[in-house]
Amino acid sequence: MGQNLANEMKARGIHKNIRYFDGTCYVHEEYTDEQIFKIRMEYPQVKIVSHPECKPTICDQSDFVGSTTQMLQYMLETDSKEFLMLTECGLSSRLQAEFPDKKLVGTCTLCRYMKSNTLQDILRVLKNPTDNDRVYIDEDIRLKAAQCIQAMFHYTQA
Repeated sequence: MGQNLANEMKARGIHKNIRYFDGTCYVHEEYTDEQIFKIRMEYPQVKIVSHPECKPTICDQSDFVGSTTQMLQYMLETDSKEFLMLTECGLSSRLQAEFPDKKLVGTCTLCRYMKSNTLQDILRVLKNPTDNDRVYIDEDIRLKAAQCIQAMFHYTQA
């Protein structure tokens, strides 16, 4: 996702030194160039829609790259009837319910971590957290992280 952000900034003519963690989401890492090629061969009118956590090569081949909300909006506003959604399965289920006239091709990937939290668990942690629920970090790391968060708020207001 960090590399995609750097690529987008460069494409817009914005030159910034962007530092990011070189980690990946296992769901979005699964998508391949070969998969896109095969889907495009089978469904020539398909729109490839991907989440920015996908690899840069996947995003480069996509017709649209955006957040979950932006993907929904794109599907709503686009006349195309066939879509390959390169994101977690939760969105695909919602799309099928909200857009029954549109066809989702290919398969989705279920994230084992996104489904591990429930509203009941969140409510319990908010009301009565245990030591196992708490995350402890060093104060110097917390202060550096707070600086980054404050900078993000500052830039959104600029």
